[in-house]
Amino acid sequence: MQESVSNSGSTVVPGIHFAEVRARITLADVLDLLGFVPCESSGDQVRGPCLVHHSISPLSRSFSANLKRHIYRCFKCVSSGNQLDLYAAVTGLGVFEATVALCEQLHREIPWMLNGTSAQARTASRFAPDQPCSHEVVASPAGELA
Repeated sequence: MQESVSNSGSTVVPGIHFAEVRARITLADVLDLLGFVPCESSGDQVRGPCLVHHSISPLSRSFSANLKRHIYRCFKCVSSGNQLDLYAAVTGLGVFEATVALCEQLHREIPWMLNGTSAQARTASRFAPDQPCSHEVVASPAGELA
């Protein structure tokens, strides 16, 4: 994890670009990692025993997941959410810690956010043709420095 020390001496942990993680890791990836075995499937929908409350019967259909929309819901324990929420609920971790652990388990790069933007977005915007370079001086049409 990339950490830095602030002026006050405390450690600052960067944020995670969760939308990027959700785009890179599918609900199917998480279900496979957790060992989910569906007892029923129809199109993009799978049903089976809940991984969150640990259904006793392998034929339980209380857990439902839509693999196209990347959402799940258990009709018994009422747990629901996206793939990151599921991994957090099953592991008992917070979403931040679960996302880091999930990326590590699946050998995926963690998209850290630096100063509110992802490192990749900052790099891309730096080379955008309509954006002035950071070393250029920008002046208004009246000649005043912006």
